[in-house]
Amino acid sequence: MAIILKNDRLLVIQVSNSVASEKAQHFDTNDTFDYGYYMNGKQEEIKKFFNNFEGEFYINFSEVYSVCKDMFDDIKNNGLETVFKSGLIVQEKSLECIHWLIITENSLIPIKKPSINENNEYLKFDNMQQAMKIFRNFCLGDLTDIYINKIGHNGYILSVRPIENY
Repeated sequence: MAIILKNDRLLVIQVSNSVASEKAQHFDTNDTFDYGYYMNGKQEEIKKFFNNFEGEFYINFSEVYSVCKDMFDDIKNNGLETVFKSGLIVQEKSLECIHWLIITENSLIPIKKPSINENNEYLKFDNMQQAMKIFRNFCLGDLTDIYINKIGHNGYILSVRPIENY
């Protein structure tokens, strides 16, 4: 798993199975949930990208919905949902919830800004926040990346995308 700074507007987090939420893991792993993303010695570049963690952070659930619905349909059509610990049941229920959210409210949901752990090695998100819990359930281990787009000087939007040729 790695954090890749693509350019000054895009940061990509590769979601390995070991850091995916338990409900988003496939069966080929021990249950380890550190909920942090290793910064690979790029702490200063990452802090600079995040403007020292000043600004507003959002999850784009509209994009999450469209991307994940297609990906989950592909997985189910190929009979592969059983390789996931949740059988994708949690993800399907969450898709229904965010579909309702998209229709009735704003699909850009604010979240708390991330932090860096005390050892200055891991980027961490507040996983106690309901929106972040739902988002992490869509980050399937070894199949998805988290995209963080920088908007303006201090706005950040999280979304999830499948890896190439998943």
